Amino acid sequence: MNPCGEVVYEDDIGMQLKRRHFLSGSLGCVAIACGSDDDPAKTGQEYILADGTHPAMTVPAGSTLAAENPGEATVSSLGPGAALIVETLAGMTTTLRGLVVDAGGGVGVLVRGDGDFVAENIEIDADIGVGMAVEGAASVTLKHVRVLGTITEDVVPDLVFPLHAEDASIIGIALANVLQFTFDDVVVEGFGGFGTIFKDSSGSWSTGSIKNTVGVGIITEGGAVTFTDLEVRNIWQGQIGNAISSFGVVIGKGSSFHSLRFVIADCDGFGIVQDQSTASHASISISGCNDVGMWTQRCTSDGSDPVLRITGSGNTLSGNRGGGAYVLASGPVEVSGLISSGSTTKEVATSNTGLATMADGIQVANLVGGLTIDGLQAVDNARVGLLLHGTVDAGAVIEVSNIFVDGTGDFGVVAQDGFPSPDAASITYGNSDLQSADATIVYSLPVAGEKSTTETMSLESFVVIDPNGLVESDGTSANGAVVNRLGWRK
Repeated sequence: MNPCGEVVYEDDIGMQLKRRHFLSGSLGCVAIACGSDDDPAKTGQEYILADGTHPAMTVPAGSTLAAENPGEATVSSLGPGAALIVETLAGMTTTLRGLVVDAGGGVGVLVRGDGDFVAENIEIDADIGVGMAVEGAASVTLKHVRVLGTITEDVVPDLVFPLHAEDASIIGIALANVLQFTFDDVVVEGFGGFGTIFKDSSGSWSTGSIKNTVGVGIITEGGAVTFTDLEVRNIWQGQIGNAISSFGVVIGKGSSFHSLRFVIADCDGFGIVQDQSTASHASISISGCNDVGMWTQRCTSDGSDPVLRITGSGNTLSGNRGGGAYVLASGPVEVSGLISSGSTTKEVATSNTGLATMADGIQVANLVGGLTIDGLQAVDNARVGLLLHGTVDAGAVIEVSNIFVDGTGDFGVVAQDGFPSPDAASITYGNSDLQSADATIVYSLPVAGEKSTTETMSLESFVVIDPNGLVESDGTSANGAVVNRLGWRK
């Protein structure tokens, strides 16, 4: 029989679809095939897909679509549009389980509505466009999910920017206006613009990775997020045209960002850029980046809470070009138990027109509010271990203690241009040459300048489902959606 609303049996050619109702156990009609309008009466059903390949579908709000044998049932979009459109309604949970999604259109899984969405043991293979896009859901729960694009390191030199959603895998997961997300063991890789986007969405991500992606690994703007035991690795720079830059993580305006045992490694650009937001890290590691490991700018607080806090043990910034951590026009700041080592030299912008060679373990310039640095080890940083620059606010508490500097850099600890000098007893030198250089310096070292908003990849105009957004309501790529030097743009 025709699958659009009529009963289709298991042995009918091409469908291989079983159904059962959660409550009665009776067979239901196929309300999810052919993209037809959903029948609200069909919600609460469980649809079982047999092994094999199935056409694109719409999943009614409150129902479940599952593979009879996990990993053996594939839903494939052969043309433009979403492979799976998932409907949600307030108070209802729509679930995907055990499926492979082969997305040859605009998006693999498109979640619409204000209900709850759950995906377990899912693999999304996104040939072009977006792996998963969600807007306005009450909650999103992903467990054991793989979202895979087609971008590999070998093809990066051939990607021409702006990169169009119709031509390449550009975004792994995009969430906007999601009240609560919970990710557990989620892996994203192989995209040409963004691994994951969190716009005005709050939640947590525990275990998994974002890797082998051009542009940005994670970007947040608005919302409160927590990332635990997560790895961001191999985030590449675009090379041809108006190419997107490389950022492991962008913590954008209005975000509250927390990490625990967070690893960022081997990025072609910055490890973290934090702008007009707050962040706390415990046991963070940033290494092998081709630009500054942790860059914080224009982050201020109305109260005494730090805008940047690094605490706990095992905090390391190592082998990053240009420096370990830079804090510009921000505060209060609290750093403890940090090792910043092996920074190599790079030309860093001091203004719109100026450049200077830098390689600083930590640089704090034009502090706003107080500063606590306790237990810093700054070793083998090519220019200076700790640079403190500029006057401080009246009444601001400055506590710099338990500082160890060593290596063959130019300087150990430098306070300049009005910043109060730390107590000499708080600094231990492993190299007497550094101590002599600090005692005899007679000039000010250049400091970094703040980056423009465009360089921090603002999501101010980002929407998911809209003719002027990322995708149309049917999952086709919205006309003109691209990634370029400015991030996502129309």
